[in-house]
Formats: sequence, structure tokens, C-alpha cells
Amino acid sequence: MKSTITNDSTTEAAVNAPESVMLYAQDGEEITVASDKVAVWLARGFSRTTTDPAEIAEEIDALLPAVGPAWRAYLDTVLAGKALDPAAQTTAHAALNELTNACNRLHLALHTRYEPAPQEKTP
Repeated sequence: MKSTITNDSTTEAAVNAPESVMLYAQDGEEITVASDKVAVWLARGFSRTTTDPAEIAEEIDALLPAVGPAWRAYLDTVLAGKALDPAAQTTAHAALNELTNACNRLHLALHTRYEPAPQEKTP
């Protein structure tokens, strides 16, 4: 039986790259740059993710509820099967890594924007 479905290998994917991209400086400055200039601005220390501590804290709040259940599911899967489960382990590690990255970004954002509190001298 001959197939009626054609295989057109000449079809090209449309590129949907944005014309401009929002980048963030450590001090909170936001800039919009042309997409073909992003690498230049990243090399100057700008980031694709926000450095606003309040926004990063919201991200952490959203990530926190996912970490515990992912690790619990990993533990339960291992205990039930008496063997390590690579898929469950990958999920648990991914959740933890996302949270860790957000916490590290928050730490950096705070240390970039604020000075240490003065310490009282003890006699």
C-alpha cells in the first residue's frame, strides 16, 4: 500500500527570536538590548534573570513547596523498590538545584546592594 502522506524535507522552521531582550545588572538596573547584542552585555556582567531581591524571594517562595515532595517521592520510590530510581533522583536534584540557584542569586543580590550591619564593639 502506498502512503498518501508526503515527506517534505525542505520545510524550514520559523525562527521566533525576540528582537530585543531584557537584561539585569547586579545593582538592579534593567536594560533592553537587541537580541544580537546580548552576548556583549552578558560579558559586561548583565544577567538574563532579575537581581531584584523581592522578585527572587517570590521565586524562592514558589520553589520551596516543590522541593520536599520531590525528595519524599524519591525516598518512597527507593524504599518501595529497594533500589535507586534514577528518574526520581533526577527530579529531586532538579528541584533542589533550582532552589539553590535562586537562593544563591538572592544572596548575591543582597550583598551587591547592601552593606553589612554595623557590629557593636564588646569591651
